Amino acid sequence: MSIAKTDKNIIKEFNSTRRSKKFLCNAPFCAMRFSISGLVSPCCHSFGLNDCYPNRNIRQIWDGSIFKEYRKSIRNGQLSNSCTYCESRLKSKEFSLIPIRQFDDFKVRRIGFNKLQTLQLAISNRCNLKCPMCNEMFSSQYDQSDTFDSDNIYNEAFINELYEYIPHLNELICLGGEPFLINEYYDIWDRIISVNPSCRISVVTNGTILNDRIKRLLELGNFSINLSFETIVKETYEKIRVNANYDTVISNMEYFAKVLRQQGKTLQIPACALKSNCKELPDLVRFCNENDYHLTILTTYRDIDVAMWSLSSDQLKELKDYYLQQTFTTHDWNSNDNVSNFKNFISTVDRWISDAEKKENFQNLYDLKTDKVAELKNRLFMNMGKCLKETSLSEDDFAKKREYVFGKWKRIMNSLPEYFESNHLYKILLQVSPYIIVEYMLRCNSQTMKKTLEEGFYYGFTH
Repeated sequence: MSIAKTDKNIIKEFNSTRRSKKFLCNAPFCAMRFSISGLVSPCCHSFGLNDCYPNRNIRQIWDGSIFKEYRKSIRNGQLSNSCTYCESRLKSKEFSLIPIRQFDDFKVRRIGFNKLQTLQLAISNRCNLKCPMCNEMFSSQYDQSDTFDSDNIYNEAFINELYEYIPHLNELICLGGEPFLINEYYDIWDRIISVNPSCRISVVTNGTILNDRIKRLLELGNFSINLSFETIVKETYEKIRVNANYDTVISNMEYFAKVLRQQGKTLQIPACALKSNCKELPDLVRFCNENDYHLTILTTYRDIDVAMWSLSSDQLKELKDYYLQQTFTTHDWNSNDNVSNFKNFISTVDRWISDAEKKENFQNLYDLKTDKVAELKNRLFMNMGKCLKETSLSEDDFAKKREYVFGKWKRIMNSLPEYFESNHLYKILLQVSPYIIVEYMLRCNSQTMKKTLEEGFYYGFTH
């Protein structure tokens, strides 16, 4: 694995804004992330290099060559080439938005063994909503017919493996689907509450599920609630969070906030920046300030039809001007931080404007030649084939997956404009982990994959 070279002056400037400065990123020394397909990496933004569960168990992965490579890069003072998301934000000096910060509070050693301290799980797509920025990989409400039927790998054996690590965990992050609908999480939560009650359990929920069992868990465990919520306009909200009831979610939100406040915590509100709610984000800031909720505005992926970043450069410039005209009232650290996050989001819009201008002039800027396509495609397909081989449970499983993935690839490429079959596209794809590409090909339908390739072609995968 090669190392992404970032200007040392930029790294120095970034480190001046951080609490932890021992390593450029602590994640490879303290964190693991499990995807729905069994891909394992230090965090959800590590796109280039992944290990695989259950082909190797948790201990083998933590002590294995993949994580050692990540740690080697960090010890050399740089991110690996797998960390393109954080790399791009370093170069654009969007320091407050770099996910590296999420790991700054974990204590890690320069030399010797580091224990797993924070675990992020996305083990099921079981969900009750069908949000337009989501897809069949992350929501069971989407049609699963054009996906590869795979067995559930996160079974009782996986949960039993986790028991070794639970006594030492500082944080468990549970994603979905909708975590409160995923039975396996309840077994893990009960175990944590029993043997390590101080461990922070962070749940990313759509806020639609609240019952006596959840209320009891909130009393017993050290829970942090991240309630995804995009707008205070009921009509817009219910178009975004399809199948949700706005009034029910507001009521549940108030309950979660009350319980957390009694425990000295703050309800977290992650909000996706979409075309449909972009004009309503300032009012969401005000709503969170008035109710003492903490707001984070998120960039979404895989959703070129609905994401705010896919607007034209003129539309984005108009939005930026609109945002700059907004004024806010603040009264404490939380409200000030919400406003600061919104201002930082405006700097992200600046980058989206630049990306949009590139897209609008792509024919002059991108390498649309085809002279290297055969070579680049062969490299990509070889990498994908190796990943399929490595992640398959048998020769028969490998043969079925290989036929499915490459047949699907051909159909998708035939549905895209002819200029997609270019040096540019394959250069972009070779920067992405082949494990991620294979995961998407198996778990997503053809329409979702088409949108994903469009996103990569026009914008890259680091916006």
